Amino acid sequence: MVPLTPHARKEIEKIAEGDHIVVTINRGRSARHNALYWAIVTKVAEACGIDSPDLLHNQIKEALGYYDLMETLSGNRVVVLQSTSFDDMTPEKFKEFFDKAVDLVIRDLLPHLTREDLARELEIMLVGN
Repeated sequence: MVPLTPHARKEIEKIAEGDHIVVTINRGRSARHNALYWAIVTKVAEACGIDSPDLLHNQIKEALGYYDLMETLSGNRVVVLQSTSFDDMTPEKFKEFFDKAVDLVIRDLLPHLTREDLARELEIMLVGN
C-alpha cells in the first residue's frame, strides 16, 4: 500500500504488525486535475487583481455554497468553508466542484471567455506553445 496523502500516511503508520483491519478501496483523486484547478485559480487571481489564489479559492467555495453555518457558543453564526482536500473530497465530488468553479469564473470574472477559450489558455500555460 502506498499512501496518497499525509493523512493516509499517518493512518497506515498506526497499523501494527498482526493488527486486523478492514480496508475500503476508493479511487484516488487525480493530482493532475487538482493541479489544473490551482493553475486556473492562480491565473485568474493574477488577471483579476485578487490578492492570492487561496483567497479566490475561498471566494469560489463561498459563492458555490461549499460551506456550513456554525453557531458559536456566544450565539453568533459564522461561515465555515468546506475542505476540498484529497482526504475530504472524492474524485466525483471534486469534478463537480471543478466544473461549477470554472462556470463561475467564466460567468463572473472572465465573461469575455468561453470554456473552450479558457481551456486553450490553460493548455498554452501548462504545456507551452
